[in-house]
Amino acid sequence: VADIPAQGHFDGDIDLVGRRPHRSDPVRTRPDTVPEETIIAMLRSSNSACRGLGPEVVQARIQFSYTVKNLTIANSEGFFTHEERPYISLAVNVTTRNGTRTETGLEVAGGVIGFELFERQPAEQVAVVAGERALMLLKARPAPAGRMTVVLAAEAGGTRIHECVGHGREAALAAHDHHRVVLPRVLARDVVQPR
Repeated sequence: VADIPAQGHFDGDIDLVGRRPHRSDPVRTRPDTVPEETIIAMLRSSNSACRGLGPEVVQARIQFSYTVKNLTIANSEGFFTHEERPYISLAVNVTTRNGTRTETGLEVAGGVIGFELFERQPAEQVAVVAGERALMLLKARPAPAGRMTVVLAAEAGGTRIHECVGHGREAALAAHDHHRVVLPRVLARDVVQPR
């Protein structure tokens, strides 16, 4: 097996040994086994929960989704496994309005888990968090505008810069036939503090 990268191919047999995947939190209730009526009732209850926060709540978009992926892994070291992974998600987007001002609040719950997610994090609670967020924004003062210094943590600074300006630069490069695009000023600068 160690010679595969050097040779570029492998002509021998590999003895695959099946192994069961280790899950620290096994799925109890697959989402595709939950009756449709139960899901609809949960969505209606979530809608009522966020709309009950006040007359400023003018719209609620509640989206429940799930998928079950069948995953098979086999490698050249003989490892072979198969598992089903249910992915579940509940996204609540609430719109509030007060006069001419409109704000939105979003909250999402989900992961690689079964329907028991909603025992830990009830759907109504997710809806209330989204609604309260939108209501809070209605009362917020306007954000300051203009040029300002921003300090980013070392762990994620590069990612933040990439997400803020990197995708736009990538699109500009693609649109300009891969010619170099030069920005008019410095957008970020590394500062190293000696210890």
